[in-house]
Amino acid sequence: MAGLAAVALGVAVGQVWRLVAPRLPIVKVDQGQYFYGNAQPEQPVAAEGWLGLLGLVAGVLAAVAVWLFLRHQRGVAVLAALVLGSLVGGYLGWWIGAQLDVAQFETLAASAPVGSRLEGPLSLLVTDLNRGDLQPHRTAAVFAQALAAALTYTMLAGFAVDPDLRPYPLDEPEEGPGDAFPEPLGPPLAPPSPGLGSSPGLSSPPGLSWQSGISSAPGGPADPKGAPEPP
Repeated sequence: MAGLAAVALGVAVGQVWRLVAPRLPIVKVDQGQYFYGNAQPEQPVAAEGWLGLLGLVAGVLAAVAVWLFLRHQRGVAVLAALVLGSLVGGYLGWWIGAQLDVAQFETLAASAPVGSRLEGPLSLLVTDLNRGDLQPHRTAAVFAQALAAALTYTMLAGFAVDPDLRPYPLDEPEEGPGDAFPEPLGPPLAPPSPGLGSSPGLSSPPGLSWQSGISSAPGGPADPKGAPEPP
């Protein structure tokens, strides 16, 4: 899931780059031959900077989103999927954006007269116009998203409180109201004192029995469950 999301984000970055990156101004001098519109063009450098900047922002956002939404799956596997998806997404985003721009340029250049000023297709390096090379070139800016995603996710893992990188264990059930041990209602009952119980080897004093509230002493209350007294 993390890898697929990173691929989709990289493709989206390529389309945004296609919209905001500046084009190289060129002049058509013959069929398939072009000259630079400026003596020292800077547009390819600016286009590379735009792609790198957008890739860095996308990588940071992807890492933070994966860290938050996949918090129960944090670990090396998620990091590997995130980086691999960012590599594929960054390359696909650049390639799709550049190929679409080349196709649009060729359509316009075919009908443009000689001497027309055109905007060349997107490229990350200055093209060799002397040989009619207008194919897109790539640089390390294509992999900016993967680099930012790896660094951001690693930093989040380094500052995590839990050594397992998870907010709480999944297999530990939540404690309900009936799971806790009940508190004792009073002090524990003491065993009967020696001489007052029926323990072996011990005898009770005359007229006393280990019964609650009942005494067999003369004149004491009669046992309601015992035999009736004679009149």
